[in-house]
Amino acid sequence: MSTPVAFDLRAEPALYEVRSLKSSSVYWIDSRTSEPRYLRLAGGDSTPLRLDSHWRRLLWLQAEEVAWDGEEYIAGDAIDYMDVQPWTVRVGSQHMLLSPDRTAGRRPIYWLHTSPCRELLQHATVPGWLDDVLGSFNDAPFGTVH
Repeated sequence: MSTPVAFDLRAEPALYEVRSLKSSSVYWIDSRTSEPRYLRLAGGDSTPLRLDSHWRRLLWLQAEEVAWDGEEYIAGDAIDYMDVQPWTVRVGSQHMLLSPDRTAGRRPIYWLHTSPCRELLQHATVPGWLDDVLGSFNDAPFGTVH
């Protein structure tokens, strides 16, 4: 297996597009400012989650062990379960994201666990179509963090 594509958000701040292996959901992670944020856009084959389609403050991000090698899942006995990387996005890994949740009656932390990443793209700027999509969801200007 080759070394997976990975970016440490602390060393390489950028806007990252994390595409899921199991669905058409896309996660956007923006580490270009002092307060990183993320956004989940549910794909047509995904279950929408209650905090989707808005930028959320990112309290914690980690890439879990590499479980997919680009073609197939890695056998359990061949996975390095100690290979967990904080503040890293990585192809082949599932990602855990934590953000504050101010919803009344809910716990104060919202936890999200992605399917393995099949593709990882780094962007210099926000694509115009993403601004349009977000505006259609919440009529708020791009950059709103809930």
